[in-house]
Amino acid sequence: FSICTSRTPRVKEANGQWSNRIAAYWKDADGLAAALGHRMAAEKGRPVGIIFLKAKKDIPIKNWIAPEFLKDTPSLMEDYKTVGSQYPDNPYYLANMRRYIAEWKAFWNEYVPAMMETKAVPDGSSWGQFPSPKPNVGDSTATFEYNVYVYCFTPVALRGIMFITGKSMAADDQCANFGSELSVLANCLKAKFDSGDVPFIYTIPGKELAPKITQPNAITGKSTPVLISDWMDVGGIINAARE
Repeated sequence: FSICTSRTPRVKEANGQWSNRIAAYWKDADGLAAALGHRMAAEKGRPVGIIFLKAKKDIPIKNWIAPEFLKDTPSLMEDYKTVGSQYPDNPYYLANMRRYIAEWKAFWNEYVPAMMETKAVPDGSSWGQFPSPKPNVGDSTATFEYNVYVYCFTPVALRGIMFITGKSMAADDQCANFGSELSVLANCLKAKFDSGDVPFIYTIPGKELAPKITQPNAITGKSTPVLISDWMDVGGIINAARE
């Protein structure tokens, strides 16, 4: 799914709560977006637009990757099977749909007759349950932030892409796959935004933060790594974006 917006104004109610949570509205930039935009605008002498996308919590890299790109690294193949099997261009889609149809056949041929005969739901639940198109190969958070934050901006003309690595992305259990997954993410965003070979500027934690970190050596086209020794350090990536 993608983000939708409403034309109905966003109004603060008498109880202090904002109405219409999907209303489109503008507010002044703050934080990193404001710092980068104002500095670049002052240097260039013209307005600078920043699309600032931030998840509500620290999440893995795979959450920012589009479904069809998950297959490009072995560590995300299970996510590709799970998420991608709901898309017709995915090779696992057909198998999932066959399973789904078979479950509906069993529902009408076995489940419903058993319910009629026993006057009770066979599985013991109050309302019974229906077959689901959700694949049986597991669950995954992959592509979630891509669907919510990124997809609605594609394609768009950009001058560059900045990515700030979160702490959980370089945790001990993620370090081995960091390089390959960040490479997939970079190539995904470049392809989806369709702005040509724009620079992909990203922070990468130093050994003091992530001793086992691997390098993203498969990024296509222009890319600039910014080494950080503090998770809150954004000065380096701002300077890299100005160059």
